[in-house]
Amino acid sequence: MIGSEDSSDTERTAHSTTQVLGLGLITAALLAVVVLTLILFDGDDVPIFAVLATVGAVVTFLVWRFDKLWARILGMVATVVLGLGAFFLAFGLFQPFSPVEFIAGVAFVMGVLLSLYGGVRTLIAGRKGISGSTTGETRIRTGVLDVMGVAAVFSVVGFFATRTSLSEAEAA
Repeated sequence: MIGSEDSSDTERTAHSTTQVLGLGLITAALLAVVVLTLILFDGDDVPIFAVLATVGAVVTFLVWRFDKLWARILGMVATVVLGLGAFFLAFGLFQPFSPVEFIAGVAFVMGVLLSLYGGVRTLIAGRKGISGSTTGETRIRTGVLDVMGVAAVFSVVGFFATRTSLSEAEAA
């Protein structure tokens, strides 16, 4: 059962690890925005992103540490709030040759999907009294990380392949 003390570590890990990975990806995307805003821009938008990233980090820790029904529901609510609060990060998917925006966009979208999947799967499995399969969820998590790696390589290679070098006269 969800939230009961007698649930096996394997079952808990299968569900919570998927949700925690999703929340972690969302938080990482938000932290990337905070750091880049501080480095590249004047930093006016940093407070809201810093708050969202902090919420993401705290909820990720709570879901990982406590792995109870309330923490999983909190994780799903936080996923929706963070998803709506930073929905524009998904637009980075349309910038494949801008590695930072693209990778943050992929991390954000994959994080939202993984977190919601892990949370909903936990609720359904607990309601029906079924234990989760760690093999299936491990494959999903590995697949998501593989997609992120391929996307990062694609974006970085595309960035350097599309760069043109201009002479000083052309640049002026």
